[in-house]
Amino acid sequence: MTGRPTNFRLAPSSPAYWRPFKPVGPLAGVVTYAHETAVYLWDGTGGIEMQQSETKRVAPNDLVDAVGFPVIGSYTPILTDVSIRGRGTAKQPIPFSTTADGARSGRYDGQLITVTALLEGDESQRR
Repeated sequence: MTGRPTNFRLAPSSPAYWRPFKPVGPLAGVVTYAHETAVYLWDGTGGIEMQQSETKRVAPNDLVDAVGFPVIGSYTPILTDVSIRGRGTAKQPIPFSTTADGARSGRYDGQLITVTALLEGDESQRR
């Protein structure tokens, strides 16, 4: 007996073949962060991390619709194999202010935050 779901008619080499979930979406919201295939979306009630299947250039303030497959994340679900369609621009949400401990707690997972901190060094120029 294998662990693959029976509700998919895809080739075993397809990443979606191993997903037991149906696609979610479209989710509508504003992009709060984007880097390569990772995109964070805020819909007015919460944030979610999304991983695009193909890199589509999006930037903070872009208003988008997204469809993808939910998987278990560290604290909250994330969407994978996401397709994104741009709809214009929107204002960024006001970030939540928290501490470093609050940021590590998972309470703000997928959401835009600000943390006040003391920079003790800069390793970015170190060789």
